[in-house]
Amino acid sequence: MLGGSSAHFVNAKSRTMEIPGIEDFNRLERKIDRCMVMLSILTEKDRYTVPTQKILTVKDVASEFKLSPHIQRCARAAGTLKWIAGSKEVKYNRADVEDWLEKNIVR
Repeated sequence: MLGGSSAHFVNAKSRTMEIPGIEDFNRLERKIDRCMVMLSILTEKDRYTVPTQKILTVKDVASEFKLSPHIQRCARAAGTLKWIAGSKEVKYNRADVEDWLEKNIVR
């Protein structure tokens, strides 16, 4: 804050210090409300799509990357392919599979 306890802002056109009016606060409040609505829409949408795109099962990796379950099992046993423990089914983080493929691809 400038000039004590009251809020001031610089007018971009005239470059003078002004005290904001009620219209300025109402306009800012409407902009904030629109931002909050957009944020809630994005987070609601991403809540269900992001995790399913990042986590892959053995079948997903086999079909998408053409990496057989046997090779996946060997890479897990060797410790070169990271996997997510804790469930009955083996799961992978997509980034870990892509990194493993880049390091182990034969050219």
